[in-house]
Amino acid sequence: MNSSNSPHLEYVELMLERTLGNRILAKTLFEKLFSTLPRQLDDLSNSLNKKDILKAKLVTHDLQGVVGNCGLINLEYYARKIDNYLSAKDIESAQKIFRILQEQIKSFIECGEKILAALEIP
Repeated sequence: MNSSNSPHLEYVELMLERTLGNRILAKTLFEKLFSTLPRQLDDLSNSLNKKDILKAKLVTHDLQGVVGNCGLINLEYYARKIDNYLSAKDIESAQKIFRILQEQIKSFIECGEKILAALEIP
């Protein structure tokens, strides 16, 4: 994803592409993401800290699917990298990439109000 002064608009465009321009569906999906991503991050963090590779892979796979299906390719990229490191049983590298993913998701969630406002029916 291209970084610009309006990253929230890029997220909106990606989601509208996935929903074939359906603003109501896009808004609903974003609202769901904003409510579930923090829990998924907590679950993944806890699993990585406990070195529970199986649980971490399950959470990562779910997270990867959710963000991928919504067209959030930057988030999907980092989730996939974590999954790859977990498959190789490289917890340290997975934790390093997790911190990047965590910051990316934090930035995404901070755009939440702007994203939802951009999807209001004109």
